[in-house]
Amino acid sequence: MVVNTHTQVTKLRQTIVENAETAFSELKNYAQNTDALQFFASIKFIPLGKDPITGDALNLIEQINQTYSDLVVLAATHDLIDRYPEKTFILQLGAASGFDVQSTDGEVAAECFAVTSVSSNDKMNKDCKKLMKSEAEQKYIFFYTYQDSERKLQNRYKKYPDIHFERVYRL
Repeated sequence: MVVNTHTQVTKLRQTIVENAETAFSELKNYAQNTDALQFFASIKFIPLGKDPITGDALNLIEQINQTYSDLVVLAATHDLIDRYPEKTFILQLGAASGFDVQSTDGEVAAECFAVTSVSSNDKMNKDCKKLMKSEAEQKYIFFYTYQDSERKLQNRYKKYPDIHFERVYRL
């Protein structure tokens, strides 16, 4: 997906919210007619959720993961459009491969994620290593973390001085 305006980013965010609302509404109805174990099994294994962008059927756990990752990608893109208004960006939403955000000229690349803690699955370190292989002049990590203190994060940033780290506070 290619974008270069805040309006495009806002429309994508609206689509994500609409698909979340649809899945939430359907889930409320479903939850009233099932027991706890069946409900938990269903949200993990049965496609009760919606793909955040396409609205296609998806299991709810995957919808949750993709929704928050995509929201960070959109927050990053909004920020990058402000920083580089002359550039157009390619977004890898969902489970697509490649850099999460990259300028069409290859000069800017960003990895984006949402986690409880940056130590979870060593996500930040893995994404930093991936970015370091990029030939982009400007490298970014945009992330949302629920638990991490700024002090803990500063120690991580020091390991990769060629990467700009941007914590997303609002999704």
